[in-house]
Amino acid sequence: MGKKSSTTKTSNKPWKAARPYLLGAAGTIQNTVDANQGNLDSQAGQIRGFLPGLADKAFGSNAGLDAANSYATDVLGGKYLDEGNPYLQGMIDSTNADVSDRVNAMFNKSGASLGTRHAGVLTKELANAENGLRYTNYGNERNAMTQAAGMIPGLNQAQYAGIMPYLAAQQTAAGLPYQGISNLGMMGGLLGGYGTQSGTQPGGWGNAILAGAAAALPFIPGI
Repeated sequence: MGKKSSTTKTSNKPWKAARPYLLGAAGTIQNTVDANQGNLDSQAGQIRGFLPGLADKAFGSNAGLDAANSYATDVLGGKYLDEGNPYLQGMIDSTNADVSDRVNAMFNKSGASLGTRHAGVLTKELANAENGLRYTNYGNERNAMTQAAGMIPGLNQAQYAGIMPYLAAQQTAAGLPYQGISNLGMMGGLLGGYGTQSGTQPGGWGNAILAGAAAALPFIPGI
């Protein structure tokens, strides 16, 4: 004797035993959304209150950044290279005195007269000492110019650093009041998606029962 075929029909209603749990979960979602809506509105209002200040920082001038830009521009333009180190002349004068003492002591020790040869040596040593100091100062300023050139891209980017945080805060303030509506979408997953199907599947009554039990498993609490 052949196996009987069974006809399976499904409705758009959840499994009867699961309906109380589904409705309870939906009610919990609704109650939670309703209870939290005031907090969302309050948070949105607080963020909106900060927006004018954030806008001033995002689009207004920044004293520190302006000073950094001005300094980097001056250095890169050679301002301090032209003007020189304000302490450089003092260093030159001090070094010249030391050089003069050293050369004079050398000639006195050798018993040579402080004549033309002494003047030539002294002039040469003084020039070498001054050139060394000025060369070092020049090299230091050129290194500072190189560093300033590397600062420019970061300084330019820093001018717009506050815009993205401002836009993010603005978007958050606009979206918070609707967060509850978004959460209500979970109810659709609980109560929706039950299509009506009909068809015939081969097998005995045992297969039909097993198939019905398998379909019911997702709605049984704890499974």
